[in-house]
Amino acid sequence: MARQSTTPVSFNQTTRKDTAVTMTSARAGIVVPVGYFPLHPGDSAAGSVGIDLQLKEMPKPLLNAVHANFQAWFVPKSSHPQFPGRDELMHAMTGEKIKSLGAADRDPPPFYDVVDGTALATVAASKFFKTLGLHVQVGSEINTDLIDAFNVIYNFRLAAHSSRLTRRKYATEDIAAATSLPPAFWPSSRLSRVVPDYERALIVGALDLDVVAGQLPVSGLAIKGDGSANPAAPASPASNNVWSDGQVPALARQGVYPAFAWADGAPQVFAELAGQSIGITLADIDKARTTQAFAKLRTAYAGNDSTGFDNDDTIVALLMQGISVPPDQFKRPWLLDSARVPVGFAERFATDAANLDQSVTLGRASAKLSLNVPHQDVGGVVIFTVEVLPERVDERMSDEWLYCSQFDDLPNALRDVQRVEPVDLVQNRRIDAKHTQPNGLYGYEPMNDKWNRDFTRLGGDFYMATPGGGWTENRSNIWQTEIVDPTYSETHFLAPQPFPHDVFADQNADAFECVARHVVAIRGNTQIGDVLAENNDEYEAVRDAGQPED
Repeated sequence: MARQSTTPVSFNQTTRKDTAVTMTSARAGIVVPVGYFPLHPGDSAAGSVGIDLQLKEMPKPLLNAVHANFQAWFVPKSSHPQFPGRDELMHAMTGEKIKSLGAADRDPPPFYDVVDGTALATVAASKFFKTLGLHVQVGSEINTDLIDAFNVIYNFRLAAHSSRLTRRKYATEDIAAATSLPPAFWPSSRLSRVVPDYERALIVGALDLDVVAGQLPVSGLAIKGDGSANPAAPASPASNNVWSDGQVPALARQGVYPAFAWADGAPQVFAELAGQSIGITLADIDKARTTQAFAKLRTAYAGNDSTGFDNDDTIVALLMQGISVPPDQFKRPWLLDSARVPVGFAERFATDAANLDQSVTLGRASAKLSLNVPHQDVGGVVIFTVEVLPERVDERMSDEWLYCSQFDDLPNALRDVQRVEPVDLVQNRRIDAKHTQPNGLYGYEPMNDKWNRDFTRLGGDFYMATPGGGWTENRSNIWQTEIVDPTYSETHFLAPQPFPHDVFADQNADAFECVARHVVAIRGNTQIGDVLAENNDEYEAVRDAGQPED
C-alpha cells in the first residue's frame, strides 16, 4: 500500500436542511443579529434568507430618508481569536499536543470556549440572546462561538474603517460587553474622506541630506566679557555644568561665561550652514520616491486583522516582500451578501368621523440575501444582521464658498498642481458653523475636496439656530442625531449612543420589528440515520412468519 498519501477518506455526502424563522424587535442605531446557523468542518451550504422589517408607529411621515442595512456573514472557526494559526486549530480538533523541535510540547487552545454559572446567567439575560430569542438551561454550559463570531464580524468592520476604533471584547475577556449590541456604522457620507491625521512623508516624501564636511561651525555657546578680573555676573560660571572640569575657571579669567551663566540673558546658538556643501545624488532621490511608493502600497494592507489583536504585522511584512500568504491566514470573516434598502413609508388615516385628520406612519423594508458557502474544512457559523439608521443630517455645515472674499480663494489649477503638500485643513465649522471653536481643527482632507459639495439644510419652520435645542413640534418629523461641538471621534464612523427615538409614538419602545426566514441546504459528511418508526413489533412478526411450521 502506498505511503504518505494526503487524500482524505471519502464518505457518502449527505444533505441536511437548516430552516428557521426569527421574529424579533430592536432599537435603531445598533447592529442587530436576526438569525444564524452553524456549519461543520467539511460542509458547504446553499440557500437564502428573507428579512422583512417594519418601523413602529410615528405621528408624522419622516422627511429624511431611513435605510436598513442587511448583511450575511460566514465566520470560519479559524478566524476566532484563540487560534493564532492553523496548527492550533487542527490540534484543538484532535486534542493532541503541539510538538516542535527545540520547544516543550504544549497544549492547544480549547476548541470551544464555554461559559457556565454566573457568566451563563449574564449571557441568558443579555440583549444578544434575547434579541435572537435564545433560551438556555439553568445550570448547563454553552460554547461562546456564536458570541465571538458576532464580535469577529464587528471588529473586522471596525478595522476596515479605522485603526483607532476600540475593538469589541470577546466572551473570555468581558462576557457582559461581548453580549451587548454595538453601535451601527454610518454609511459612506460627505465626511468619509476626512482623516484625523496623516503621514506627511507618505504624501510629499522625505529625503535625508548629509553635510559633506561632516561638521558645522557653531557660534553663540558663550558670552564674552570685558576681560576684567571680576566681570559682573550674578551667577558663578563654575555652577554651570555644561562645561567640563578645567574649562570653566580658565574661561572665567578671560571674562567668557558658559551658556545661561546669568538669568537676564541667554546666548543665541547658531550652526553656520552658509557656504557648506550638502551632498545629494540621483540615487537618493530615487530611493525617496521608491520608499514613498511602497509606503503608499503598504497602506492597502491595513485592517487585515479581523480579531482586533493587531496580529497582521507578519502578514503585511511578507506581502511587502512579494511573498504570497495563504488565504486562510488572513483569518477574516466572509461577507456572503448585503443590501442597503431605503425604508418606504405609508401614512394611515383614522376612519372615525371625529379624527379624520389624524394619522400614523409606518415604514417597511425587506431584502433577500444569498447564503452560499463553498466547501470549507474548519466549520463556523453564518450570521445575518440588520442596522436601521436615518439619513445623517449635519444641518449647520458651513458653505465654504460663502467665505470666499477674493479670487485667490477659489481653486487655481496652476497653483494647486505646484502645491508640495496637497492636503487641506478641515475646520470645526465645516461640520457645525455654531461650534464653540469654529476655527479649531477637526481633521484633514485631500486638496480642494471641499468643492465636492454635499449638504442637508433645514430652513423655514425647521430652522434651529442653537445646537442642542432639543425636540420641537416643527421638527418632530425629522429623525436626526444632534451632537454639540462635534469632534473627530467614534461618532464620525458610528452612531451615537443612546440613539434618539423621538420620532416614534413610543420613544421608549423598540424602533422596529423584524422577521427573518432562512432556508438552507447543507451538504457534508454528517451521516444521517434512517427514518425511525414507532415500535409495533413488525420485525418479530416477520421473523415468526418465516419460521417453518412444526
